[in-house]
Amino acid sequence: MDQVHEQQARRPSVAEVIDNQVRRKSVDNRVVTGASALTARQSIVPVALVTTLFFMWGFAYGLLDVLNSRFQVALDITRGQSSALQASYFGAYFIGPLTYSGWFLRRFGYRYTFILGLSIYCVGALMFWPAAVKRSFGGFCGAMFIAGSGLSTLETSANPYM
Repeated sequence: MDQVHEQQARRPSVAEVIDNQVRRKSVDNRVVTGASALTARQSIVPVALVTTLFFMWGFAYGLLDVLNSRFQVALDITRGQSSALQASYFGAYFIGPLTYSGWFLRRFGYRYTFILGLSIYCVGALMFWPAAVKRSFGGFCGAMFIAGSGLSTLETSANPYM
């Protein structure tokens, strides 16, 4: 009989079970947290940051056509040659997720894939400066490929995150 009383003493009441299910615990940064474990207040910052990344993609893609027309005038190239800029940008979108982006996301998670994508994008953006100094169309295509590769890495991680 004492064992029954001990078991009932350790057993939580229905009200305690419901209270524990409703109350959300804080998120620990050292472990993987599913989206269902986040409250609305905790998810505001990550969603806002990823929304900013979506704006960056749109901005980079919008600049592509402007760069094409400016490169035709500044570098004295034809329209056919300037299409290599779009080919390098979208080629990176094809090659990046198939080679390293998906593997990196599975291996290290969303946070580090965001950091990797932003770093690659930053390197690509910085590569435009030496290409502009040398007035090298190949340099611009390479910089566009690197920037597109960074953006494809960001998109590989942000689309399933949202």
